Amino acid sequence: MSFTFFSCKKDIERDIKTSETKNETKGTDPLNIDEAIILGAQLENPYSVENMQVAYNNLLKGGKQIPSALNVYTSHYYVRFLPADENELDILLQDTTLVLYDYPLDYEIASSGIYYHDPSISRDDITWQYCTVEANYSFPKIQYEILSSLFIPEEIPTYHSIQYEDVVYDLVSEALNITDNSDDIVSSRWSKWTPSGTIQVYDDIEDGMIPLIGVKVRARRWFITKSGNTDGSGNFTTGKFRRPVNYSIIWKTGQYIIRNGVAFQAYYNGPKKRSAWNLNISNGSNKSLRIATIHRAAYRYFYRNIDGLKRPEVWTKLRISYLNTGGYGINWATNWQHMIGAGGVIPNIHIHGKDPDDYSFHPTNVLFSTTIHEIGHSSHVTLMNGAELQFWQVSSQIQESWANALEWYITRLEYVDLGHVDYDDPNAFSNIDNMQNWNSSSTLQDYTPLFIDCIDSYNQALNRGGMPNNRCPDGGWFDGVNCRIGTPPAGETAFIYADKFYYTPVGCCDCPEDGSWFDGVNCVLLDIPDNSIGFVWNNIWYLNPAGNPNFPYDQISGYSISYLESNIIKYSYGLTSLRTKLKAHKPSNMTDKHIDVYLNFFFNL
Repeated sequence: MSFTFFSCKKDIERDIKTSETKNETKGTDPLNIDEAIILGAQLENPYSVENMQVAYNNLLKGGKQIPSALNVYTSHYYVRFLPADENELDILLQDTTLVLYDYPLDYEIASSGIYYHDPSISRDDITWQYCTVEANYSFPKIQYEILSSLFIPEEIPTYHSIQYEDVVYDLVSEALNITDNSDDIVSSRWSKWTPSGTIQVYDDIEDGMIPLIGVKVRARRWFITKSGNTDGSGNFTTGKFRRPVNYSIIWKTGQYIIRNGVAFQAYYNGPKKRSAWNLNISNGSNKSLRIATIHRAAYRYFYRNIDGLKRPEVWTKLRISYLNTGGYGINWATNWQHMIGAGGVIPNIHIHGKDPDDYSFHPTNVLFSTTIHEIGHSSHVTLMNGAELQFWQVSSQIQESWANALEWYITRLEYVDLGHVDYDDPNAFSNIDNMQNWNSSSTLQDYTPLFIDCIDSYNQALNRGGMPNNRCPDGGWFDGVNCRIGTPPAGETAFIYADKFYYTPVGCCDCPEDGSWFDGVNCVLLDIPDNSIGFVWNNIWYLNPAGNPNFPYDQISGYSISYLESNIIKYSYGLTSLRTKLKAHKPSNMTDKHIDVYLNFFFNL
């Protein structure tokens, strides 16, 4: 089976080989040591059954009264899995009992980074996945290794009651002491506390920090992880601990994963501390800022208000890879890893961070809208009844134009929520999402405002300049706004029927206007030309004036984006089927003529 991809978001047209070659030769930000998580020394494990038993015996020797029900045994295993491919990784990701890390949990982190990949594993393959499982865990048929048998009393419900609180604390403290983890030892007893904080991210349109919503923040102490998602203000809390924790962000939700490059799960590793973590991902945080912006867009599409659009319903987590290279976006047109065969690492979407021409970083709003555009393709795939097989029958013009509409609409929602109510106004705000500068000479003929024009009320043929000298080529005279055709005889009524200008006859059947004739009921003045739209206002016949012929004549409006998705896009494969569906589901303010005049521009490209 062959697979297509989309080099999207107004990128230069090129095949994948040319695109990847260019990205590798200029503007590339190769992985360097500062970006990887650097491990320090391996720590002696205080939670191993052996060390816990020594600590238990020491407490007894010291005269500590230990309830008879508290015994050291294997309650958990510290394990690592090595998925052979994305399918096996999915099995692990779908297991809600697992909290996976790409890096080992019993090592110092000498340098915080945004990814880790075991140096013994090929960069083209998935790295080891570390976690803790309960002793009765049923292992899937995926390569794994038990690294240590553990006794974790804090994670055993039996020992959560107050009668065990002191002894559990003393047992863990002694285990830390004998394993020389003295940085965690204090003279007084640690009280319980809740890791919390605020995560914010820089945005270019705001020119400042905004709350980062829906990001998963993890607080880890050895093999115990408690997490919380940031709320609408960027605030998070996790479960309670006593001692310091390692903070981190994992760029992953129930619906998508963001990777640094093709293969590496992206992280933001924070400090080890016993206080709140307040993080500003600033404009200088190059990769983390871009990854956080991709998260903003994906989280909006999957979880926040999108005005009735459907959520992207992929079977497994959508893989979104961030590349610090020149380009815009690529969607591989397959939502599901099972479609692409076993072996290796296969993302669904690539998002490039830099301009393909000068290799400067994209502004955050461009990166946001690019992400929406590419996820929009994945949503379009699942919209079609036959998924990928049916989606590949849809013309590129329909595919890309619909993705353009999604990026324009959802990006506008994001920035309106941030207070930029004029974000999509072509006359008030400079951005590329509304597509009103697209015209017949544009390099990318598939990336059109087709569906944006069905929603907005902006006629670019009349508003982008370059008006013809003759504004009324089909008749009438230009009154400064429209082409005035004339008025009926005094006392008679002008109207339109069957795309003709009519008026009521004088008396029984008199039609005194030049060129008019009696059809047996009313007076026919003239046929409205095929490429003109007529109307009657204040009992006067008018034609719409000619506009810039390089732009589509957009008098379509009244469709909502969710209505287009559920009633038009699902059944549109090209311009002909699109025209049929637009007419069958037109709003009350539209006529078939409005649709024909608009679409004729695209049929004639």
